[in-house]
Amino acid sequence: EAGEWVPPAGRVRTAKRTLQLACDPDRPHPFAPGDEVRLRYGDTARDGKVVAASAVELTVEESSPPDATTNDRPTAVLPGSPVRPSPKDEAVAELARLTIETLPELPRHPGIDLLRRTPPRLRWGAALPEPGDDLVATVIDAVEEMDGSTLAVQGPPGAGKTYLAGRLIARLVRAGRTVAVTSNSHKAVENVLSAAKKSAPDLPCAKRAKRTPDPAAPWDQPKSNPALVKWREEHDTGHLVGGTAWTFANAAIREEPFDFLIIDEAGQFALADALAVSVCAKNVLLLGDPQQLPQVVQGTHPAGAEASALGHLIGDADIMPPELGYFLDETRRMHPAVCAPVSELSYAGRLHSHPSAAERSIEGVEAGLYLAAADHTGNTTRSVEEAAVVTSIVADLHGRAWTDHGTTRPLTDADIVVVAPYNLQARTVSRALEEAGFPGVRVGTVDRFQGQEAPVVLTTMTSSSAVDLPRGLDFLLSRNRLNVALSRAQALAILVCSPRLVEADIRTVEQMRLVAGMIGLLTAARPWPAG
Repeated sequence: EAGEWVPPAGRVRTAKRTLQLACDPDRPHPFAPGDEVRLRYGDTARDGKVVAASAVELTVEESSPPDATTNDRPTAVLPGSPVRPSPKDEAVAELARLTIETLPELPRHPGIDLLRRTPPRLRWGAALPEPGDDLVATVIDAVEEMDGSTLAVQGPPGAGKTYLAGRLIARLVRAGRTVAVTSNSHKAVENVLSAAKKSAPDLPCAKRAKRTPDPAAPWDQPKSNPALVKWREEHDTGHLVGGTAWTFANAAIREEPFDFLIIDEAGQFALADALAVSVCAKNVLLLGDPQQLPQVVQGTHPAGAEASALGHLIGDADIMPPELGYFLDETRRMHPAVCAPVSELSYAGRLHSHPSAAERSIEGVEAGLYLAAADHTGNTTRSVEEAAVVTSIVADLHGRAWTDHGTTRPLTDADIVVVAPYNLQARTVSRALEEAGFPGVRVGTVDRFQGQEAPVVLTTMTSSSAVDLPRGLDFLLSRNRLNVALSRAQALAILVCSPRLVEADIRTVEQMRLVAGMIGLLTAARPWPAG
């Protein structure tokens, strides 16, 4: 259905109308509210914005020049126009010019150090401090001594990466240093700013708003990059600035380099973007975990260019090499019985739980990793059999006593997360749970849950066997995706899958590694039902 065109009014220069588009639930679309899209009309296209989205319907607000409106219907909805690279490409070119000017020597620059995987330089030629009893304090001491270089910190789930960032920033700014924080989203940047303000409420802090200023934001919100430059001049005794890669690649911003640039979620932050923003700072700190979800890559790239900043630095290793930085080896999220298989899968057995994590429990069920078998054949992206098993487990656990650091209460819908590899399976499970009376259980693909946690996490693998996989072994059996799914669990992680899941036509060493990782998890898991 298409509404009537509304002519421009006030500052709005385009005509607009609302479209309601029917969708096939068996062919899931990728769109979410707020997404920019292109509406295809034969050889032409018009801009639109998704207002609402469900499995069966999209509501789109369409825009058009007033003299180009028509009453026809679009033939397709496509992703929006590509994101503009400028000024990031200009910043990378500036780094290249700087490098050429110093040849045959290479410049002492954090971007070049990152590219070459050069160990961090500290003042007076000192070596990186050895990890001590207080690893956060050790990292902060090392950062303070950096001398125009790059340092990396790998923080697995629940290891306190954001806490570290908050304490570090507070210490640096109090000492009169200038600090920039960037990441792959405004939300991630603002999480770090909030952590810093929690550690030091009076910290001078600024970030341009994503769209309109938020009156509740606890930091200043300059309206433009020139205004941000002026704000920095007015706070010249130490300050914190947050922004995206576009902010820090801007020529006006990088003209006065920050003392430190912190790249959060550096395991998802593109290497090219890291090189671009490196020109705005004297030192770069990478925070993240390349063993969790990698950056979203679309298109094809020359070998190596598709890597994230932290992924490039760590290479083929599971944990950060000690000469390049630090590995935060203690998680406060996962019970030791959940942590152990995750540690073996993704962290070379080096990740362990803080003693307080062992205090969590669910009545009548030992904490840990479990396997719930669901026998089925021929399934690829949808399994009603596994949805039924998931529903049965949720019904069994719902209402049991959950104890967390001395506080006991019944488990509710909000305490259970279900992770599915495919949108179609997520919808199948959601419908089954709603019909069973559990509408509040969170269900989605693993991308939705990075950064979240819950007492109970169920992972439905969906496909009957690896031979049936529609997107290949490297998607369903991805160690990164399995790591993120299982590591959301505070006490109970349950794999729901076909007994024939690991039957595969293995053709490469990498595929063998993926299947071996899954077999390791299945071997470590106890059978469900528990007891």
